[in-house]
Amino acid sequence: MPNPSRPTRATAAAYRRRRLVALILGLLVLGAAAWGVTALVGLFTGGDAEATATSTGAPTSSPAGDPTDVPTDTGTGGATDPTTAPEPSPTEYPLGATPPTPTACTPEQAQLTLTVPATNAVGAGVAMVLGVSTGSGPDCLVDLGSGATVLEISSGGVPVWSSAQCPFEPTSRRLLLPADSEDFQDLSWPGALSQDGCPGGMPVAQAGTYLAVVTQTSGDQVLRAEATFVLQ
Repeated sequence: MPNPSRPTRATAAAYRRRRLVALILGLLVLGAAAWGVTALVGLFTGGDAEATATSTGAPTSSPAGDPTDVPTDTGTGGATDPTTAPEPSPTEYPLGATPPTPTACTPEQAQLTLTVPATNAVGAGVAMVLGVSTGSGPDCLVDLGSGATVLEISSGGVPVWSSAQCPFEPTSRRLLLPADSEDFQDLSWPGALSQDGCPGGMPVAQAGTYLAVVTQTSGDQVLRAEATFVLQ
């Protein structure tokens, strides 16, 4: 006969059932806690992201690459229409002074030089070099062709030969000379006398001292250079 004052011991099966029930309850509690934490995080982060997207005008749910995915708010309070993009404003260039039209070189702007060998043989002809140089002034024009530049040879004040009677080539050589520039070209005298029409077989110039003068005329501006030499 059992003793009523002693507690009844639970069987092994009862212990197993209690442990299983406790395990299930624990899992349910952990699952509920995890779901609650996730819900809270999503509540806060989702709200912030939605607020950020709304304030910046960024689309929140459009698939990438969708041609219809056009933001309706540019962040400036207006809608953007891709078919009516604003045209670029024209480029503005600073206003500057119009450069003056070049005019004929004055003697203050350009200087002619004529280089001739000091001594030359009678009848052999004389080679010369005509030069022009400019200073620091504005651009100017010269024409060193035979139509505007004349080479004259004289001796003792007597004309001997002139390129106005026997023109050299080219007849026109217009140069636009910038500041601090120079140019050179070859000229020559055949060593004979000349007449209008430049006929052949003219007499040869005799031994003596000669003066060569080059004159360039453009409008009312005249440039001049000269050099002396000897025929022997």
